[in-house]
Parts: sequence; structure tokens; C-alpha cells
Amino acid sequence: MFIIRSGKKNGSSGAWTTLTRTFVLMIAGGCLVTGFIGLTAEPELLSENALLDVFPDAAGIEISREPFFHYRALDSSGSLMGAIIITDSIAPTVKGYLGEVGSAVGVTTEGRITFVVPVRHRETPYYMDMIVVSGLLEEMTGLDLTKPFPDIDTVSGATLSSQAIIRDVREASSRASGSLFGITVPSPLTSWTNPWIGWKTLMLAGLIVLTMVAGFTRERKRFREAVMILNLAGIGFTLNTPITLSALSRTLTLNLPGPENTLLIIIMLYILISIPVQGRAYCRLACPFGTLQEFLARLSPWQLTFSPGVLTFLPGLRHLVLGLLLFLAVWIGWEGFTEVEPFSGLFSLKLSTLYWVLVLFVLGISVFVRRFWCNSICPTGTLLYMLSRFARPGGPGVDETV
Repeated sequence: MFIIRSGKKNGSSGAWTTLTRTFVLMIAGGCLVTGFIGLTAEPELLSENALLDVFPDAAGIEISREPFFHYRALDSSGSLMGAIIITDSIAPTVKGYLGEVGSAVGVTTEGRITFVVPVRHRETPYYMDMIVVSGLLEEMTGLDLTKPFPDIDTVSGATLSSQAIIRDVREASSRASGSLFGITVPSPLTSWTNPWIGWKTLMLAGLIVLTMVAGFTRERKRFREAVMILNLAGIGFTLNTPITLSALSRTLTLNLPGPENTLLIIIMLYILISIPVQGRAYCRLACPFGTLQEFLARLSPWQLTFSPGVLTFLPGLRHLVLGLLLFLAVWIGWEGFTEVEPFSGLFSLKLSTLYWVLVLFVLGISVFVRRFWCNSICPTGTLLYMLSRFARPGGPGVDETV
């Protein structure tokens, strides 16, 4: 499987690579179609069990679409007790780190929140689990909307996601109470600060400028290495905002990041601008996990590389992994990218034991096989490679490896 590095490259991928690349293109096209359908789709109906969880005292539930989609909760005599609202069906739409968030919220006719249950979101499952176990949802349960909405602390490590859920529940339940029950909400519905002003935004913008410059200076090795180290420390451990397949797949389904997610927007804009002129410069210079593997490889006095047969097989394997992950995410609803991409949780240093095993295994091999993850499996890099081929077909630097 491995041979001592000889400097030779095998450029032939054959019918296997063509077949798997076609598979990825079909899946990506399906993602776009699914995104268009999702823009006009009505809210999915909740199960009876889910409804009773939100309004456990209700004897009956009926659907109403005026003035917006919601469920009317009725008592045993048929009188209205309250409503179960689906927050993402009420303007304004609130986005978390990776897309829109939506919860089922029970509100009584007196304006009291009875329950909060996340029902639709595009957030990383690991971070949503952090929010659920933090007690944040229980903290909003029982709040009286006729009184000022209290300041609720966000969850450390899942700040944008928890902030979005709080704002979404606050604004949707307040608007619903006013529209359905005529309740006057004393506090302002929207409190917004400019997310583009802050040290994190300025740091990332500066790193991106340096990375763009480094992409045009291939002969200045020391400068490029310095930029890579800065990105490892900045994009990786300080900001913890490497691009992931989760974010890219949301974009394919037209689920774009909200204006509060400035860091992801900056990274996405950099990729959009750099790919046509610099190819996969993100993988070579900005990806903190790629840089970590690159410098680990320098610890070993000798390197291994894949045999010619494996090199021919690897491009197709990467395409197949990418296509399967996109298929599972869009059509099956599986959001377990965090269990597949070792870097998505590494830089937060909040990993499960199994996840640490995966990370250490990949990094251990990377000491002897340069950029093992990047050049053998990485679905994010594979998608960026395909975008690079379309943006600059046959151009310099368009290759399978980094």
C-alpha cells in the first residue's frame, strides 16, 4: 500500500474516478433542487406525541394557518388554552451558526411559555446537545411574556447557536402572543449589535488578507509557512472556525449563514474569491488541520507515499465518501459530520473519547504520510477540489493533492 516517496505522481484516475465524480455531481444537483423546494415548502406537521410534549395539558389539537401556521391547543370543553407555534414560520427568520433554527413553543392565552422543543435546525448535533443539556430550554419554560424578557446566558462553546435559539423563541412567542391573544409585550422584540465590529472579525479578516497574498507568492516559502502557522493559531485554536462539510452542504441546499455569523461569511467569501484565481489555496494555506499535518510530517526523517495503484484508486474513494455524506445529510437527515471530519471538534478541545481516538490516529499517520487526511479522505477538500476544476478547468495548480 505504501512505498518510499519517489516524487512520481500518477495522474490517471480512470473510469472509477469519472463514475464517482458523476455520482457527486448528481448528489450536489439534488441538493440544489432540495434547497429550492425547501424555500417554498410548508412547515412539516408535528407528531401527536411531539405536540403533547409542548402542551401536555391539552385535550385536543387542531391546525390553523391564520395569521400564520400554528396549532391551537384546546381543553376538554373545546375552549382555547393556548397555541403551539413553530418559530421559523413566523418572521423574522433567525439563523444560527449553520442555518435557520426552529422550535416548537407552547404559549398560553395568558402569555406564558409552557415548553420549548427544538424541531428543525441545521446546527452541528454536538453543539445542539450542549444546548439541550445546559438547561437553557428549561430556563425559558415558564416565562411570562407580559413582563420584560430576561437576559439569558448563551452556552459557552455554542454561542451563536444558543443565541439564535433564545432570540428565535423570544421574538416568535412575543409576536404570536400579540397576534393570537392580543397580549402587549413590554420589551422590544429586537436587540441587535453590529457583528462586523469586533476583534474576532478583524483578526480573521487580517488572516484572510495575508493568506490571499501568500497564495500569489509561491517562491516565498518562509512567508507562506508563517501565514500557515498564524492560521493554525488563529482560524484553528483561537477562533475555531475552519470550513467544514457541514457549512458547505448547507450552502448547496441554499441555507446561507445569517448576518450574525461573520466569521463563516468571511471564510466563505474567501473561498469564493480564491478558488478561481488560486485553486485550493484554502487547503494549502488556511486550513488549520492541513497545516497541523504538514508540520507533523516534518518530525519524521523519512516519508511514505501511496503506491501507484492506491493513488489511482484514492480520487474515486474521496468522491464516493463525499457523495455518500451529502446523500445522508440531505435525504436521510443524518448530520453526523462531526464524527467524520476530525478537525470539526479538535480546535475547541471538546471531544469525546472516540473522537480523540480518531484525531490521534489521523495525526499519527500524518507523521509518516504527508497530509494523510487531506490526500486520502477529506470530503471538504474534495468538494473544494471539484469547485476548483469547474472554476479554472485545466488551470495551473488544479490537482488532486495539496
